[in-house]
Amino acid sequence: MAPEERRNSQVLGYFMTAIVIFSIVMGVGPGVLLVNRPTMFLGLPLVYTWGIGWYFVLCVAAIISYCCLWRDQPESKSSEQEKLR
Repeated sequence: MAPEERRNSQVLGYFMTAIVIFSIVMGVGPGVLLVNRPTMFLGLPLVYTWGIGWYFVLCVAAIISYCCLWRDQPESKSSEQEKLR
């Protein structure tokens, strides 16, 4: 992996970590107190819609992380040769 690609991968990893932590806090933590009132949105109570929305944010973060960050490291040829012995 090239140094610039590794740096971009680390920045994306830190950003995705921040997004996941923020969405957990907003979805099930103190963020729920912002919307805990008897208002309906699209036929659902606002607090349920809030939780579902942050769940989708977590799903998008997991999909982006899977596609861009979670990949196998290429093995060197010498380690492949050692496995064959």
